Amino acid sequence: MRFHPATYQDTEHDIYSYNLPSGKSGKFIWKATGNNDNEWKAYTMPYEPIIAAPAGITDENGVLYRFGEQQFVDHDKNGNITTWHLTSIISQNRQDVILIDYVRCGKITNVREN
Repeated sequence: MRFHPATYQDTEHDIYSYNLPSGKSGKFIWKATGNNDNEWKAYTMPYEPIIAAPAGITDENGVLYRFGEQQFVDHDKNGNITTWHLTSIISQNRQDVILIDYVRCGKITNVREN
């Protein structure tokens, strides 16, 4: 069988991993919920009482963790996003916000000793 890029269709869901500062971690997939591609829902594997949405992840206590806003993402060599970094934590009552900023130190170079 030959591979034909024009007829190839990716039928597997991408699996996303998350690690929250609270110590909770896990995986989820995005799945379309309706007849169009505009409505999606996250399904945790195995089930966890979190809500994953484009706005971020809300834990079982109602704390919202936001990831990857603007420049806070990493890309692979093809430009695909590989990591969304935590950018803010918002309390359950939405009264308290912790903003997180990152400093890029440049490219990491492997150094080999002879």
